[in-house]
Amino acid sequence: MKKILLSFLVLGSLVSCSNDEGSVISDKAAKDNKNELFIRSTDGKIVEELPTEVYNKIIDDLQKDNEVKKIEVLNSEYKNDNGLTKLVSTVSKATKGNLTGKAEGAVTFQYKGHTSDYYYKYSSGGEGYSAGGWQNWVDLGKEAGTTGVDARLEALQFTSGVYINDFKARAYVQNLGWLPYVGFGEVVGTTGRKLRMESLQIFVPASFATNVYYQVHVQNLGWLPVVGNGEITGTTGRSLRIEAFKMYMFIVI
Repeated sequence: MKKILLSFLVLGSLVSCSNDEGSVISDKAAKDNKNELFIRSTDGKIVEELPTEVYNKIIDDLQKDNEVKKIEVLNSEYKNDNGLTKLVSTVSKATKGNLTGKAEGAVTFQYKGHTSDYYYKYSSGGEGYSAGGWQNWVDLGKEAGTTGVDARLEALQFTSGVYINDFKARAYVQNLGWLPYVGFGEVVGTTGRKLRMESLQIFVPASFATNVYYQVHVQNLGWLPVVGNGEITGTTGRSLRIEAFKMYMFIVI
C-alpha cells in the first residue's frame, strides 16, 4: 500500500516521495536496529525536543491506530523532562539521517498572525507601542500573535513553496460567527475590521503530514490544550479573543 512520505522544515517549499522508497528505508532501519523509530518534523529533521503535551498527542494517535510496537519503541527513544520530551537515543545522527532519504530543509512551512495594535513593556521599564497588522512568518512550534499585551489575533495565513491541495481552515469571528473554509495561502479571519478571532478549525491532508496539532492562547484562559487535525480550538459565545497560535506537524518514521 502506498502512502506519501514527506520531510519538511518550517518555512516554504514542498517535496514528496512515494512510500516505496520510504518503506525500503524504514524496513532497512528496522532490521539494522529494532529501536530506530523517530519523530521527524516536516523540515526533515529528527525532533530532539518537543512539548510533552504534543508528544502525548502523538502517542494517543498511535493508540487509536493500535500501533503498540511503535508506541513501545518511541517510549524507549524519548523521555519526559519536566514538560519537555527529549530524544535520548544513542543512535548516531548519520544513521538517523538515512531514515527518510530526504535532505533536511527540503520542504518548508510557516504561518503568520495579524494582530490589533497594542502597548508593551520594555525590559528596562519603559513602554512601547505597536500598530499591529501582519507579523513576520514563523516556523512550526513558534508563536504567532502575542501574549500578555491584551491584543486580539484577527487573522492567520499559512505558506509553503507550493500550494497544498485539500488544506482548509476557518475561523469563528466576533459578530460574524463561523466564516467559510478557505484554502492554503488564503487569509483565515479578517483584517481591517477590528474583529477578534474566537475559535479555529484547520485540516491538513494526510499526504502532507500524518501528525498535526495546534493550540491557541485565549483571553483570561491562557494556552488551551493542544488539539488534533480538524478539531476545533478556542471558544464560542464567550466573547473571548484568541491572542496567539502555535502549530506542530510531524511524521513518525
